[in-house]
Amino acid sequence: MVSLHPLVGHPFSRWSQRIAQGLLDPALVYAGRRRRAAFRVYLFNLVLGCAFGLAYISDHWDFQSVRASLFAVFGLVSTIATVALVPFAITLLGAHSRFSDSTLGIASAVLWSLSHLVLIIDAHVYRLFGYHLGSSTLNLFLTPGSEDSFRVGPAIYLRSLIIAVLLFFVEWTTWRMARSSADAVRDLVAELRARWRSAAMGCVVLGAIFVDKGLYASAELERDAEVAAVSRALPLYPRFSITPLLPEEFGASAAQLPSVAIDHPGRALDYPRARPAPEPGAARPDILVMVIDSWRSDAFDAVHTPGIWKWAEGARHFQNHVSGGNATRFGIFSLLYGLHGSYWWPVLEQGVPPALIETLRQEGYRFGVFSSASLSFPEFDRTAFRSIPDAVHDDFEGARQRDRDRAAVQACVDWWDRLDAESDQAPRFTFLLIDSAHQPYDFPEEHAPFRPYARLFDYAELGSSLEPKMALEVKNRYFNALHFADQLGQQVLSRLQTGPRQARTVSLVTGDHGEEFAENGYWGHTGNFSPEQVAVPFVLSGPGIPAGVETRPTSHVDFAPSVLSWLGCSKQRFADYSNGIDLLDPPLERARTIAAWDELGLWTEQGIVRIPRKPGLSNQVAIWTREWRVATAQRLRLAIVSEDLQRLERDCAQFFAPAAMHK
Repeated sequence: MVSLHPLVGHPFSRWSQRIAQGLLDPALVYAGRRRRAAFRVYLFNLVLGCAFGLAYISDHWDFQSVRASLFAVFGLVSTIATVALVPFAITLLGAHSRFSDSTLGIASAVLWSLSHLVLIIDAHVYRLFGYHLGSSTLNLFLTPGSEDSFRVGPAIYLRSLIIAVLLFFVEWTTWRMARSSADAVRDLVAELRARWRSAAMGCVVLGAIFVDKGLYASAELERDAEVAAVSRALPLYPRFSITPLLPEEFGASAAQLPSVAIDHPGRALDYPRARPAPEPGAARPDILVMVIDSWRSDAFDAVHTPGIWKWAEGARHFQNHVSGGNATRFGIFSLLYGLHGSYWWPVLEQGVPPALIETLRQEGYRFGVFSSASLSFPEFDRTAFRSIPDAVHDDFEGARQRDRDRAAVQACVDWWDRLDAESDQAPRFTFLLIDSAHQPYDFPEEHAPFRPYARLFDYAELGSSLEPKMALEVKNRYFNALHFADQLGQQVLSRLQTGPRQARTVSLVTGDHGEEFAENGYWGHTGNFSPEQVAVPFVLSGPGIPAGVETRPTSHVDFAPSVLSWLGCSKQRFADYSNGIDLLDPPLERARTIAAWDELGLWTEQGIVRIPRKPGLSNQVAIWTREWRVATAQRLRLAIVSEDLQRLERDCAQFFAPAAMHK
């Protein structure tokens, strides 16, 4: 029990003793000491969390302003302090429970260990891909078929287990030390001093949060894109906009800044607004769409893909082409629908098939869809190929990507052979996805022209290093897988060239997205809108398509309407079912839209505009360079691209019914 003797003889001793008796009630003292121990554990974990959180900002930010540097520090402290309130609050509740100190200590150690483990994993994911754990990662792990897109080896699980055990030991030791320190208080003065120290530390934390919010508010008013970018790097950072709280004159100034509406929740999808109408006498060519996963534009040449490169000599090569997304779902969606990736979510929810597929189906086409990766992730079985389920083949046997790719290619060729043997004259639509060049980049061991290459693909090792040697070895592994995919693609093209229907076939060979190897600080794809991640090869061949090189800007969204125009659909009616334009007559300049999970990118002459999907984050609209750095002169650049942003907003609302109609 804490002693009362320091107050004996005090002029207000009777009053003080009454307070002390209340403060020193055994039950209150016991709970108070446990609360103090929990708070000290919270402070320790705040420091530990900030140490882990340095990974969010240490690798990617070369700060140009003092404000961004200060915001990085105070924002990190504020974010970790806020997130850490969850395990702290649970431990505080436990301090008033009947749990023993030992049980409460174990619970505290488990809670804090798990929170730090999640933080470490999130920082690792962010360093790899540039985004945080969230709905996209839940979708990855919960959707059937996702194991074909993302593979985690046993080394990562082992490392996670070791880290979890070490964290538990540290947290258990910290709790015991904090609890012993709280028990060391033996008199009322020391008790009051301990409480004041705790209150002072709490004020320091609140002060850091206050400074962080002030920096963020000032950055919002001045459209400081660098601070906005740092806020994206911080996990669960609460971006509260100050604009609605400002006087009218400040609000009017802020309203002049771009705010682009991408999502339209509550409004019904109106796609297509009118069905494409092919001309009865127009040609009905066969169509081959061959997609090589993760094929970046600068990896299309005579060295890395010699087979397709040679075939492309007689085709039209679009050298200034971008995918419609930095991930498979948005890349293929934009290719087959001719829509921006912002429409993926309502299309998936309502299960609307592409106007292209439906038109071809009505025109009597036969369909063959072959993929070595599951078409349930992304959910193309519920979107692009929903109306032709019997044509989909994505269940090929084989433990490795290369084995399933071989089987998919063979199945495609066998389908053609069977139809030719039956003298089937109906037009054909063939879709083939070759997956070997996707992570972890699979190829036969005897097929490795690019050396040295990484023998194993380890996400844990990648996330902890940006060493040039590692990047070279991983990139060579990718090149070997791409070289193997090229051989498989060449088999398909050779079969087409020697078959009876070459002259009537429109062939497209392309990628769904690119692949980065730390050129801009990230690995793989889905992390940004840089050329490495979104610029892809695009080669067309067939009747009416002139051979040569096209340098004008084109995009995946242009493919579907262009095909329909070759069937005799009016080019003047493209807006009824597409955001795209005619591939054979693109403009000299053009802003192009690229989708990611929670934002859009707009490629412009001024740079790449990042636009969040959530309407409340208008202050996050910012321009980045092609090297994926925050561009200078944000206000001026955004003013220059204001018409492009307005056009994008119209495009993103184009296929929704008016709100009044929906009501």
